[in-house]
Amino acid sequence: MNNGDKVFKYESELFKKSLYFLIAGVIGFLVSHILHNIAFFAGFGFGIGIGGIFVFIMGSSFYLVHYILFQLRYNWYSKKYNLNSVRAEMIEHSTSRCRGTYFTRNYIVNYNREYLFICKYNELKWIYCRAFGLNGRAMLRRIVGFVSENKYAEQIIVNYASNSTLEEVFELIEPHNPNILVGRTKENKKEYKKLLMEQNDIGEVHE
Repeated sequence: MNNGDKVFKYESELFKKSLYFLIAGVIGFLVSHILHNIAFFAGFGFGIGIGGIFVFIMGSSFYLVHYILFQLRYNWYSKKYNLNSVRAEMIEHSTSRCRGTYFTRNYIVNYNREYLFICKYNELKWIYCRAFGLNGRAMLRRIVGFVSENKYAEQIIVNYASNSTLEEVFELIEPHNPNILVGRTKENKKEYKKLLMEQNDIGEVHE
């Protein structure tokens, strides 16, 4: 098996879901249209057909976009890492897991059916817990972070977090990366900006 093979196989399910939604929508529309033509439910059947295919097309588009994004991530990671080695480390006995995220000897891997994130421990610079909610109420908490090569985009480290998850994640990362910034504080924000400025200066020197 070479590095280009599909080590992470679940991405194909996104494409299948997209096709299922689209096919179901087309079938639903055709059936409703036929029922309308034979005067079943008068003109109501045609309305169901239009609405049905719209809903299914929206569902198909949702999964198709996720599939494309997953594929782009997969292709990028396959150029950066040996995914066979990553996968092999994920199933080792020494590998720890925290709410679905793998912490292997060399990598952090957040891998589920719709998302893929991989990085080496020393590439992760700052992590914190972020709450996503509505009207001031937290509906979802995630552990997010920034890596050295994608400095300005939050990466999802752990999909579903509780109040104690950040401490658990830090305990798993700290032996490999003791200098990581932990917590969303003003001090860490300043330190991260300082780190970015230092990296930019190094980049200019190398150029």
